[in-house]
Amino acid sequence: MTTASPRELRQREQAERVRERVLDAAEELFGRHGFRETSLRQVAERCEMSVGALYLHLPNKDELLRAVIDRRGLPLLDRIRSFAEADGAGIDLLVGLVRSEIMFYRAYPDFGRLMSRLYSSGLAVSPQLSEDIANGYTDAMRLEAEVIQRGQRDGTICGGDADSLARMLASMVGAYRNAEATRPDGTAGIAEEQFVEMVRRAFATPATAG
Repeated sequence: MTTASPRELRQREQAERVRERVLDAAEELFGRHGFRETSLRQVAERCEMSVGALYLHLPNKDELLRAVIDRRGLPLLDRIRSFAEADGAGIDLLVGLVRSEIMFYRAYPDFGRLMSRLYSSGLAVSPQLSEDIANGYTDAMRLEAEVIQRGQRDGTICGGDADSLARMLASMVGAYRNAEATRPDGTAGIAEEQFVEMVRRAFATPATAG
């Protein structure tokens, strides 16, 4: 195996910094204005670079969107998986997962806006990218359903189809984060603790509702 020279390492580090700057700009613009509504020229201008220079890092707009989604979506999926694989009562894991997702989307609000725009548009992107995004959502729902099934087995989460309950949970969290992202004051209009307690009571069995 050939060892990279210091110069090559510096070039790689610089290329990675530029790529991150491009992804930051695209995430912000796609999230605030929409994927279709944002041009590559606008992304390049935000990064103070030419469109030609941008193409050195990402070949086309769809691949730029894919890179933006993968940068946030894959760590988010790992975060959800960690709760599915953790020890503990199902309802406590579910509540912890909800808190974790709220924190994640607060850290990356433009990513949340972007995903909301994509889903509301019916994933109006290339067929392959649309399929990949849908598969990522399916994986997330499967992992959340596993957390719910854990709670159903240990008696802390109410009965019902786990897949359907996972989608209901996602809708609740999505509505909360959308409210935070769109209200002028930057809040959801309901305190986080109050929302989390609503989730607990909605999914817990009577004995564990608290």
